Amino acid sequence: MRLRRPPLTCLMFFGCLLVGCPTRSTLDGEDPDPPPRGTDRPGTLTITPNPIDVTVSGTEQVVPLHVRSSTDGDVTRRVTWSITDPSLGGVQNGRLVIRAGLDRGGRATLYATYGIQSGSAEVRVKLVAPDLVDASAPVDVRTYFDNGEGAAKPAWVYPLQGTMLPRNHPQMTLQWTGTADGAAYRITIDSPTYAQNIYVGRGACQADQCQYAIPDDKWVNIARSAAGGEARLVLSASPGAGQRSGTADPLVLSFSPEDVRGGLYYWSTTITGIYRVPIGAKQAQVFINRGNEFGCAGCHAVSRDGKRVALEFGSANGTGGGVVDGTDGTKYIIKPPAAGQWNLQTFSPNGDLLLVNWRQQGRVIQVETGRKLFDFPERMAQPEWSPDGQYIVYVRYPPGGSGDEWMASNTGDIVIIPWNGGAWGAPQVLVQSKPGQEYHFYPSWTPDSKWIIFNTGKVPCGGFGGAGCNTYDPSNTILRLVRAQPGHQPIDLQRATHKTGGSTNWPRVAPFVQDNGRLIFFTFSAKYPYGFLKRGNNPQIWMAAVDLGKAEAQPDQDPSYAPFWLTFQKIDENNHLGTWTQDVACVTDDQCPGEFHCVGGQCVPRTPG
Repeated sequence: MRLRRPPLTCLMFFGCLLVGCPTRSTLDGEDPDPPPRGTDRPGTLTITPNPIDVTVSGTEQVVPLHVRSSTDGDVTRRVTWSITDPSLGGVQNGRLVIRAGLDRGGRATLYATYGIQSGSAEVRVKLVAPDLVDASAPVDVRTYFDNGEGAAKPAWVYPLQGTMLPRNHPQMTLQWTGTADGAAYRITIDSPTYAQNIYVGRGACQADQCQYAIPDDKWVNIARSAAGGEARLVLSASPGAGQRSGTADPLVLSFSPEDVRGGLYYWSTTITGIYRVPIGAKQAQVFINRGNEFGCAGCHAVSRDGKRVALEFGSANGTGGGVVDGTDGTKYIIKPPAAGQWNLQTFSPNGDLLLVNWRQQGRVIQVETGRKLFDFPERMAQPEWSPDGQYIVYVRYPPGGSGDEWMASNTGDIVIIPWNGGAWGAPQVLVQSKPGQEYHFYPSWTPDSKWIIFNTGKVPCGGFGGAGCNTYDPSNTILRLVRAQPGHQPIDLQRATHKTGGSTNWPRVAPFVQDNGRLIFFTFSAKYPYGFLKRGNNPQIWMAAVDLGKAEAQPDQDPSYAPFWLTFQKIDENNHLGTWTQDVACVTDDQCPGEFHCVGGQCVPRTPG
């Protein structure tokens, strides 16, 4: 018997089953023949609907799409599709299919291309998540609410109103002042991309101090769903089933559109040494304890790649300056006092040079050998090299300024100077001090080298020891932002400063910008209370965001957001000077926190966002 050869299309289909073939989505009833390749004529594509709003609660959702070319009309079945967040869904047969079983919502951009023409549409997926019911809540807790208003109102305590949180910031403990008759509380979270109710009972409160720690996996879903937008948290208290509630003013939180990347090395006087932590970790690790063999180490700087850390050993004006390996604080590159004394320092952008600060003077040394290359031309303190390597910002001693750089008095002016490979240029004053009124210190560059965040101390500044307005730990300080060009007025960061007398000191800017260069984060030490969990009598590291786009367009407006407490700290410690690096360097996994592992010499999250 003679076998008939199968048609070519059958062979092609069988081959695709074996090795896979490219496919094209088509609408039901459409011509399955391959479409034209598109067009080489200039034009635009319009996708409808746009924006695309979809609400999901566990089941798959489908949205029909249509695309019109400005030159060729309806080209829906001829375009190629892509989406920026395929975890939310994708396009099948000309329809946007939002996946079933999502545990978060979010935003994405849907792109269509047709030859050289393209178009896009915004996709907003709102997840209505299942209720969270705390073990302290009554069994019938849902009957306690939606019975009208009229009872006593609770009040939010933490987070602060108007905070922007990184979408990868772990852990959140909500804190509020409860009511005398509050038997249950409901927290309603609502945003364009996420909705959820949280119920807790009287057991969440000690007297009128209430708190609820959102489970970490749930908080991640909330933060990533709301990334790039806002969420409203509405808090209600009820005395019992079927009774009226009392509702606090809504708490509005913003979330960063991207992860905050990089790591922090911060000085703790509690361990007289240095902690380090990649952002996103739940707990910091000890990097230098008790100054190694010198009893104390601090006032540090870190190279941008995280491979070197420079600091003074033996306390202020102590044994001498040194440089250690960024992966292991016990390994010396320069062991003190081999390269002499210094208290403060800053690395060049590529980490091979170090400008050190000692007794109001500065010198540039080689990092590997400590050999001096250049002297700094002015009396100065607290230098920082610009990320582009072109300038150094520093605090200049005015005529009435005195004291060592770590605790200078009545100092100083914010000044920048061109580096010019050590030839130096002419100093340029950005913000001049007002003797007897205010002094400026602790300057730090933004990653684009265009702005500087700094402190201003208002007389009387208060603080640690000494007379006048000293720079060690003054209490009457504010945070400010100024253009890195002479002639610009500084902008008060009032929301980031949060409160007067809070000892807002040592601002340091994170090394990456977000939202097309518009958004930055920075850290500083402050003596704020962390809700009910920490009093405001010990300095700890806080973080805040600044909208540089707003600072550019509206320099008379405050571009900052309210600050938040960094959860990797122990609440009873005294922490200062959170210094940033682009990468937390490592050799082995045990040099990284548990949520991270060592990949390519860097601590990276085990589950990327």
